[in-house]
Amino acid sequence: MGFLLRFAGGAFLFYIPMVMIAKRPERNYYIWAIQPGQPLHVAYPDEVDSWSTCRRIRRSYLMPCMCHTLSLLTLALLIRIPFGLVGTVLMFPMAGILCSPIHHTMYQLLGPPILCKCYVCMMAPWTGLIPVAGASVLAAAYIGLRELAGPCVALAMPILVGCFEFVGTQLVSKIFVEFFVKKIPVREAYSGTNQGILVSTAICSLHASAEAVRLSLLFMDYHEKRWKILVPILIGVIWNVLLRIGFMDRCLHMLSCRRWKPNNSSKFLRESGYPMGYPRFGAIVAILLVKCCFGVQITWHEPLVLVSFMVFLAEVLEDALSYALRRLKVKLSPMAQNANDHEVEVKAQKSLSRRPSFLGNSSSIIPVSPQGSLTIRTARWQARAVQNFKYGPRDFGELPGWAHLLPAMLSQFHTILAVAMFLTGPMCEESHPTDCTDLGLVWWRLLDPKC
Repeated sequence: MGFLLRFAGGAFLFYIPMVMIAKRPERNYYIWAIQPGQPLHVAYPDEVDSWSTCRRIRRSYLMPCMCHTLSLLTLALLIRIPFGLVGTVLMFPMAGILCSPIHHTMYQLLGPPILCKCYVCMMAPWTGLIPVAGASVLAAAYIGLRELAGPCVALAMPILVGCFEFVGTQLVSKIFVEFFVKKIPVREAYSGTNQGILVSTAICSLHASAEAVRLSLLFMDYHEKRWKILVPILIGVIWNVLLRIGFMDRCLHMLSCRRWKPNNSSKFLRESGYPMGYPRFGAIVAILLVKCCFGVQITWHEPLVLVSFMVFLAEVLEDALSYALRRLKVKLSPMAQNANDHEVEVKAQKSLSRRPSFLGNSSSIIPVSPQGSLTIRTARWQARAVQNFKYGPRDFGELPGWAHLLPAMLSQFHTILAVAMFLTGPMCEESHPTDCTDLGLVWWRLLDPKC
């Protein structure tokens, strides 16, 4: 019975909402250029109109069913033998790592032809796996620093979270430029879609995961500092407001002697703070509703209610201040300007000088004349395409509704795990001091009957 409960908890908490529901539209979009709502069989190159209904169903559902069946079996093995000993919390990253090669193999064997394997392998982790892993590393680093320096490290929490988001945003933007923006064959293969949506989704996932981790770490500090956690909460509000009006862009611009310029990715990161700060509270509401259904009394002074309410008020205050400063046109970010023709020419010449084999590489894309004029033309086109993506003339625009689903799921998933580790775990240690070890927060089993 315990195994079935653990398997149901892992499936309904992690796999079904994250992989089967939230990840599906993104997966179809960047692997086969399928729009949300379209069936999988439209990605096959042969004539679809001549297929029978049975063949269409088989082409649409065989590969996904095989992926999910094998992944759920892997999840069951992790719980059963021998990895179930590490507990439910550590099971999720292990399940994600093991399920990725299973899915990739099924895509190769049973799915439609992948449009660009290199692009898929580089971009796929950024919409789910890397934000999850990065947020986990961020939490682990904070806990380690807290053990060394004490509770005062909570004052540095907003800086750690902000740097995590900013570095991740710049990395995903750079990867997208190298593997999509500069590649003519890849852009032609995905000509019917806006693959820039993946960059925006990755940025939202980074921000949503970081916000969930920040709420999680406040739960841990509450047991020692109680009302003193208002200090890191207010510092977080001030820091985030500064970031939204371009404080980090201004600092990098000055430290780099004006070589750094704010780009569309960093601008979108500032804009994502408005919608992506609230999904984590959906998990809190769900947990409270479950408690009510089981007849558990909920008091105002318990950490889950009090800390969540304070952070929610801080989020509302942060958005209000940011919007007011925006209306007043208060901006610390330097003016972002697109490159002129001279700057594009300089970048193209630098690109050619750094790549002596560029002639051979570009010949597979565009035929090159003996004088090499088309090689220079290709370098100029690439430089202009990169400048347009980074700095304009238009920003990223609005993110479609379906692309918000995965970041919201990631945020709620981290929040639920945080409540399990930082609230139920310490309660277990207090009520059963002889049964729970110092590693209870890491190795704690979610459905341990003693807790």
